[in-house]
Amino acid sequence: MSSSDRQRFSLMGRIVGVAVGVFSLIAAMTSAGKVSAAQSQATEPDATMRVVNASPGAPDFDVIVDGAPLFTGVSFGTATEYAPISAGDHQIQFIPAGEGVDAAVIDEEQGFDSGQAYILGAVDNLADIKLEQYSVDLDAVDEGKARVRAINVAPDTEGLNVSVKGGDELFGGLDFNDESDYEDEDPGVYDLDIGRDDEQPLASATGVEFLEGHVHDLFILGSSEGTEFTILSLVTATSPSCSEVLGVGDPEDACVRVVNADAGADELDFLVNESPIATGVAFGTASEFAAIPAGDDREFAVVPVGGESGNSIADETQSLDPGQAYLVVLAGRTDDEDLLIKEVDLTPLPEGQTRVRMIQASQDTDEGSLVVTDGDELFGGVSYKDSTDYQTVDSGTYDLQFKADDEVLVRATAVELKENTTNELVLIGSQEDNSLELVLLESPAAAREGTVSTPVAGTPGAGEPVGTPEVVGTPVS
Repeated sequence: MSSSDRQRFSLMGRIVGVAVGVFSLIAAMTSAGKVSAAQSQATEPDATMRVVNASPGAPDFDVIVDGAPLFTGVSFGTATEYAPISAGDHQIQFIPAGEGVDAAVIDEEQGFDSGQAYILGAVDNLADIKLEQYSVDLDAVDEGKARVRAINVAPDTEGLNVSVKGGDELFGGLDFNDESDYEDEDPGVYDLDIGRDDEQPLASATGVEFLEGHVHDLFILGSSEGTEFTILSLVTATSPSCSEVLGVGDPEDACVRVVNADAGADELDFLVNESPIATGVAFGTASEFAAIPAGDDREFAVVPVGGESGNSIADETQSLDPGQAYLVVLAGRTDDEDLLIKEVDLTPLPEGQTRVRMIQASQDTDEGSLVVTDGDELFGGVSYKDSTDYQTVDSGTYDLQFKADDEVLVRATAVELKENTTNELVLIGSQEDNSLELVLLESPAAAREGTVSTPVAGTPGAGEPVGTPEVVGTPVS
């Protein structure tokens, strides 16, 4: 590790040490549970959809989904933002703005997969108008790149190319309604030409910005005569770096927060490569996220306050990916600890939804299940050191129980899972001495968003500050 890295670690350790906060108790728990008003079961992540009017000569459209208005007044050459839509089949209607459903020019059923993003395009001349569905690739974009494709929606055209002005061809040979494969491109602002092989450009689009870590769908628009070309660039946020979401560090950093779930432990320091990242962390407290230089084989260690890594009570080696968030949990009990390092999913969610998982850090607690009171099981067969997969649920307030067989070990009422957040429910303490607690750690996860970057580029906003974790459940007496 370089001396500059050591300095960065030490500086962050001093800052993070101040940020450590004691969990606050939300409410006393009793053995009499009450079902919350929120939905009582896990659900699939919604899909999201946006609409583009790419039909030259078409009127402004109102878009109706299953009989209810979703978008209004979508004019030619414009696109909407994303809106959530449940997975499954839905009836989609495009109606001239302000008219009744009997005037629909498009009336089709479309299917949507859970968690996927879609662009629905009204394409072709008005007399031949049709609905096309384009699936957006939401996989993480390679570091330092933007993901780009071109879609030709100019009626009656063949063999269109998109090239950098005075430079290389990006996409070629696109007939009407062809879509290219996605390609990785360098971020930046581009002037683009639309043309055909060995011909002068038919049109140009200036100032088209490719944003790092984003997906760009370039719609080639044209008039009913196949002229007057332009490019409409639709931008989708996929997996922004943790630094962007959390407001810490740089995109090449990882983001790390720590939790002391060592039952009965004194205050402890958490080190990475012998430098402190959080100091004086008592049992039942956690740090905020801090930026850590990414790299292979980072050596995590937990030591008594002021100690060195050679005196660690637990240690683990972990490679840290740029832009990835991690949760470090010291689990177990004094003289028999384990250090758990888990990736945290901060990717965007559809509006109105949240993700949650459970981490079991109580060494002497029986295998159990986390359930919604009088509702469905969220996580089953959870044993010590287990970290479940994330579940997506509708945001709201939940009553939860952690049960072993039919015995309720911990009850948590009125647990608020806010929309567009990632939540970790950590079981700490001891079943033996009836000190179990269920702790909620909340992190922001942006709503899935889309912008139109022609003629003006859109830039996603920074994440909200990270909240302080809370104790949401205590043992049933």
